[in-house]
Amino acid sequence: MTIFNALFDNSCTRLVASGLMAGLIALSGSQALAQDSTGEMQVVSETIEAGIKETRFDLVVDGITVPGILWTPESAEGTRPLVMFGHGGSQHKRVSNILRMARDLVSNEHYAVVAIDGYGHGDRAPLPEDESARPGENMTAESMAVISAVQKLPDVGEGPVGYWGVSMGTRFGVPLIAEDARIKAAVLGLFGLFPEGRTVPVGWGADARSISVPLIFVFQRSDTLMTLQNGIDLFDAFGSTEKAMHINPGGHTAIPVSEREKWKPFFVSHLGKAKLR
Repeated sequence: MTIFNALFDNSCTRLVASGLMAGLIALSGSQALAQDSTGEMQVVSETIEAGIKETRFDLVVDGITVPGILWTPESAEGTRPLVMFGHGGSQHKRVSNILRMARDLVSNEHYAVVAIDGYGHGDRAPLPEDESARPGENMTAESMAVISAVQKLPDVGEGPVGYWGVSMGTRFGVPLIAEDARIKAAVLGLFGLFPEGRTVPVGWGADARSISVPLIFVFQRSDTLMTLQNGIDLFDAFGSTEKAMHINPGGHTAIPVSEREKWKPFFVSHLGKAKLR
């Protein structure tokens, strides 16, 4: 079993539905990585382990610092597919399931992988108690800016982009996929479409209907955070002609290994194979 099939992290115990080392080489500082129109991408730290470079960075977007991690093959040169990961509620950009999948894609497929923290999560937590002091949420603009910044790097380049995000990762992933034409395939799930989003011509439901990329949508039969019907309604809303809904037994965090085994081949099928250099 590959790293990609490692157990799904069980720390995803709440859903944000309202808007939802041996051999390490360590570097640190404020070294600039790439210039984005909204700010300069700054390296916070960099480590190399088992041929995988992990770069912790900050990118300022519309005056807000967006913390992220980029994983790339250590000796990579040239353009390669990029997969962006969106974490679930109560998680963060380096949660164990994302870390394992990222390492597998980088090590075995020579892909690049990037993830950022959602509002109130990871290095962006905690949010101010005073709601008026909280920054406006614009995860779509932030994610697009991060993709643009990392694609300027010589070991990433402007290759095809995929998106993986379940639970809160779907909540923020749907508007992103609808807006960013660079994203060519997606794995979504553990989220649903509510009645108010089924017919309104603008907003989150409309974003879902506008999505046309190939996608896999995963759902858990005994999910207590979303009803199965809400999940089916969201799947039906997607405009993609190539889409599949996989319903598995168990609760919200119990996605089985047999399901996870489908994700990496799906991305490789739609984003293509990569060369190390």
